[in-house]
Amino acid sequence: MPLVKKKILLTGSSGYIGNCLKKFLNKKYNVYFIDKKKLSKNEKNFFLCNILNKKKVENIIKKINPDIIIHLAGQSTIDTIKNKKSYIYNNVLATNILLKLIKKNNIKYFIFSSTAAVYKSSNYKLLENSKKNPKNIYGQTKSVCEKNIIKNLKNSSQKFIIFRFFNACSALNNFKVGERHNPETHLIPIIVNKFLKKKYVKIYSKNITKTCIRDYVHIYDLCNAMHKGVDHLIKRNKSNIFNIGSDKSYSVWSVVNYFNNHFAGKKLKFIFTKKRLGDLYKLVCSNSKIKRILKWKPTKSKLNIIFRDELIWQKYLMKKSIKRTLIY
Repeated sequence: MPLVKKKILLTGSSGYIGNCLKKFLNKKYNVYFIDKKKLSKNEKNFFLCNILNKKKVENIIKKINPDIIIHLAGQSTIDTIKNKKSYIYNNVLATNILLKLIKKNNIKYFIFSSTAAVYKSSNYKLLENSKKNPKNIYGQTKSVCEKNIIKNLKNSSQKFIIFRFFNACSALNNFKVGERHNPETHLIPIIVNKFLKKKYVKIYSKNITKTCIRDYVHIYDLCNAMHKGVDHLIKRNKSNIFNIGSDKSYSVWSVVNYFNNHFAGKKLKFIFTKKRLGDLYKLVCSNSKIKRILKWKPTKSKLNIIFRDELIWQKYLMKKSIKRTLIY
């Protein structure tokens, strides 16, 4: 008798990570999707719904009766001044609604997408128990969500995984999916886009020695880690927190310079400008825990592969006349 596939409900399925993660989960699990935006008319198992609509979300959960909820939906653009209320509603309140519904409907497993922005900037690689001190509203609201998840589920029969994403980037070109934020705020796609359009890249620093240092993880590796997380919850039935990152540090200048030397033929234009509020100087992860427990390792999180796949993706978008706006 064939085994019945576990059912997953994925929030934020029309976003960058959600749209990519579908491809990893669809074959092994029955996956259902929630988002307030619809990507295509013929999308199967899709529910058009804002997580803040508690009654509608509960009706969807009762209809599906999922084994796992993966919560990717939220507001993520760094913003320390404007729209603070929208961050609180879309991140904290929405997560609290899901937590109540998980307990009420006895959903076994919960996976939450958090961020490196919950950490305090450090010269050392960040472990899962490193100091937390979020400096922007995005990190602050995600930190509150983490605390609420632990408080509500730590001693319950429901188990959870909190994944702290570092800088997800690039594309899954075999599936023709990639980053399409509107407006786009992330460094990798902005570099490629500006190069293809022969425009300037703004570097938020006074000079090349003081640009922010980050950890960039290819979307393939991130989705693979989350896939392993789903398997781990089902097989081990244990709650945990994991970093997902490459374990490598790159300054913004080194990333720009790498692309200029290896892909742009030194034709990329750039200018230095005032640093953004809320940008921490250095956030680089240690991925030793996820390697040890989930038996995961990044295989594509190298600048040459990241830029290669991003270039293919953006040329595909241009060929399809799909436009995107950039925030800088």
